Amino acid sequence: MTRPTYNTPMPLRRYIFNTLTLVSFLLMLGAVGLWVDSYSSLRSLSYEGQDWIHVAASDTGQCALMMADNYLSEPPEGWKLSRDDAYGDMDEFSSAYSAGFGGAWGLESHGFDIYALVTPHWFPILILAVLPAIWLYKWNKRRKLGPNACPGCGYDLTGNETGVCPECGVGANEQAID
Repeated sequence: MTRPTYNTPMPLRRYIFNTLTLVSFLLMLGAVGLWVDSYSSLRSLSYEGQDWIHVAASDTGQCALMMADNYLSEPPEGWKLSRDDAYGDMDEFSSAYSAGFGGAWGLESHGFDIYALVTPHWFPILILAVLPAIWLYKWNKRRKLGPNACPGCGYDLTGNETGVCPECGVGANEQAID
């Protein structure tokens, strides 16, 4: 039984994988930058709606997603990016949890009922690093194949005159599925 092959320069599946890997890598770099910056100040991106305030914050090596009731009588402000201590210190949400993981449901703080998930910065960075690590592994594996290697299984095709790999059935000039 032969493996299916593609005659196109790059299969759509590999193109999507490469694109997702690039996006993941760029997000990972941004998360590393936020992690470093989190030790100098609290940064937050918030959206104040009619009923809720949604906040993504970064402080002292931790990141948080928070949601709070909007009890303010003022009209909502919409999107706001700030670099201050407007929403308080995140330590109150995660100090009782090991390794910086934590959360709060219905905690009253600064006049708001707060719902929060807190995690150390290294955790999302670790998750975002999975696709780039897989891409590097595959790239290194393809790079190590010699000029006479089968693109499907890596079998050395030196001296093979048929142009078809005896191990997996992929043609020498065809591109195999990753």
